[in-house]
Amino acid sequence: MNFTQQCLPSPLRMTVRREEWPLARPFIISRSTMVTVYTISADTPEAMAEQTATVRTRSILKIKLKGTGDIERVRAVRNAALASYTSPVSLCADETCRDVPTLADITGKYQFINIKLDKTGGLTEAMKLLRAAQSQGLRIMVGCMVGTSLAMAPAALVASEAEFVDLDGPLLLARDREPGLLYRGSLILPQSAGGWGV
Repeated sequence: MNFTQQCLPSPLRMTVRREEWPLARPFIISRSTMVTVYTISADTPEAMAEQTATVRTRSILKIKLKGTGDIERVRAVRNAALASYTSPVSLCADETCRDVPTLADITGKYQFINIKLDKTGGLTEAMKLLRAAQSQGLRIMVGCMVGTSLAMAPAALVASEAEFVDLDGPLLLARDREPGLLYRGSLILPQSAGGWGV
């Protein structure tokens, strides 16, 4: 009897010996292959990015952190993991892309950006972001936070050039402002002029 067999509970150990099972059999329930994570050891952001670049095709990466400087470590690993990544589905940058200067951070990593006026700070920057993203070949989604139709109205101007529109903020409220946008099912109907007080 080897050490591993001694670690088995007595009834199971007796069964293993009597039936002459392979030692692994008591532990195999429904599968014989498993996916393991791969650990990126805690180091400088640059070193962790280099580690990640060599194993980016693995299914699951686990990052070890230290505390101070962890945001930079996570950012470096994320950027290295997404560099030249070809996804079977289109990836959309949401909180990663807030305004025109942040476009540089997502180049080559995403196919879409989600423009939200709450992130850009208003319609002017949202339109600048729209044009800059289009010039780089990025596809456009326009989204929102929970809010009344007054917050959706300027976003609708940007959304007129978007491939996907997510302006359901008023639908998530118990009561919208009056007058508000007109929704018919999932359709947002054209706004009537006036009545907005702005």
